[in-house]
Amino acid sequence: MLHVFERAALAGPPPHPVLVLLHGYGANEEDLLWLANEMDPRVHVVLPRAPTRVPGFDGYQWYDPSSAGQPDAAGLHKSLTELSATLQRLVQQDALDASRLVLGGFSQGGLMTAAYGARTLFPVPRALVILSGYLPPGEAIAPMHGLPVFIGHGQDDPVVPLSWGLGLARRLELAGAVVEAHTYPGGHGLHPTELAEMTRFLRTHL
Repeated sequence: MLHVFERAALAGPPPHPVLVLLHGYGANEEDLLWLANEMDPRVHVVLPRAPTRVPGFDGYQWYDPSSAGQPDAAGLHKSLTELSATLQRLVQQDALDASRLVLGGFSQGGLMTAAYGARTLFPVPRALVILSGYLPPGEAIAPMHGLPVFIGHGQDDPVVPLSWGLGLARRLELAGAVVEAHTYPGGHGLHPTELAEMTRFLRTHL
């Protein structure tokens, strides 16, 4: 089971929709807390911590990224398995609505989000939000049957090239997802317009 930080819903009657946000490489569960606090107060926000500490660094990773563009397969599988188990336990809470669960992530967390959706792990998200993420070429994608996906990517991203993010969008569309892909000025981060458009997407699907 993963360690998680939860921002309980601040308004509205239960059961509450659930937004799960996965941090990037070398960060922790508090890295996206600012984003959680931007969300609708009726939403229960879950911030998991990646299971493995980065060697020699005060942060965590979902998988070993030492091979550029090709995540450590064993590490990725372990993290996805633990994430699925953690979310299954969370959505058993009476106050949460498992049918209104959206999974999102930034960078490594974006790859985790894409891989979770590609493998149709349980609980199945209602929608995905992939920020500066991608999928390695060898990752198979199961049929997505109209799953809504928001993709945001910096036009000058030096860490995850824009072509990787746009390639992911095409692959998910071919698998049947309904993809809303946007590019933004800047590099490996969140642009203010990206935040606004992502928030609009979440209002539609939470």
